[in-house]
Amino acid sequence: MRRLLLLVALIAAQPLFADSNLPPAFWANRQLPDPREEAQAQALMEQLRCLVCQGQSIADSDAELAGDMRDLVRRRISHAPATSNASGASHSGQAAGSPVGL
Repeated sequence: MRRLLLLVALIAAQPLFADSNLPPAFWANRQLPDPREEAQAQALMEQLRCLVCQGQSIADSDAELAGDMRDLVRRRISHAPATSNASGASHSGQAAGSPVGL
């Protein structure tokens, strides 16, 4: 009987152990210093959907995965070359890294 009670208690406590003890990603809740880049990041984050929150944008989500995604968006935009946009497509419309002619 005690083993069954212990098993039920462990199963009930499992969601408590699901959270990560890692600190949030650096750019998850910080803004980029360049207002133009931050506006571009915000616009993109409003379009991307959180996989955890079932359709909520990563800009609005509190999920840890959404924070990691916000960090990646801001890093990519802040390090993007001036001749390309955040999606990786050049001004000619050809996606970066895709074979020519497709």
